[in-house]
Amino acid sequence: MTGCPALRQQLDQNLSTEITVLSNDAIYIPLGPKVEAALKYMADKGAVHPSKILCGMPHPSGANAERIAFFLNEKAESDLSAKTNARRLSENREKIMSLVSAL
Repeated sequence: MTGCPALRQQLDQNLSTEITVLSNDAIYIPLGPKVEAALKYMADKGAVHPSKILCGMPHPSGANAERIAFFLNEKAESDLSAKTNARRLSENREKIMSLVSAL
């Protein structure tokens, strides 16, 4: 979204407007790296405070079932396939828990 001028314009005009309508207490949960990048872009523009964006949640698609199970502590690291980055998921989970506890 941020790399395409037409989509970036939509972020600047429409998402920016929607964010101003929401409460300052709103929490943003980007589900996937593209949405995360869009919200970070909005944070860089000052539209939303970075501490209100819970980055690092795995996308809720069926293809991410293993990542989601590990993220939710429902699957042990020893049972993960080689394609799953347990360290990154653990770091993301800890960061999110820290942000949530500070709210």
